[in-house]
Amino acid sequence: TGATASVTQTNLLGGGFGDINTSEITQSGNLGTALVSQNGQGNASDVTQSSGGTQVFAGADSTIADISQIGTDNTSTVTQSGNAQWAFVDQIGANNTST
Repeated sequence: TGATASVTQTNLLGGGFGDINTSEITQSGNLGTALVSQNGQGNASDVTQSSGGTQVFAGADSTIADISQIGTDNTSTVTQSGNAQWAFVDQIGANNTST
C-alpha cells in the first residue's frame, strides 16, 4: 500500500549496440518510493525496500531510494529495511559502484 516506483532510462550520450541499462526494484510493506534515472550505457541498479510504515505522512515512516546515473557502466545497489530509511545516490562518469 502506498508503494511507488519510477524508472527512466535514456542514452543521450549516443552509441549503438551495448546501450543496455537495467534496473530491478523490489518493494514490500507500506510507503516505499523508488526513483531511478539512468542516462548512458551499461548502467545497472538494484533497489530492495522493506518497510512497515503505516502513516500516510510523507517522510514520517516512508522509505525512499533515489538513484541517478549518468555515464557508462555504473552500478548501484540499495537495500533498506525498516521505517524512515532514505538513500540518495548520484553517479557521474564511468565504472562507479555504490552499495
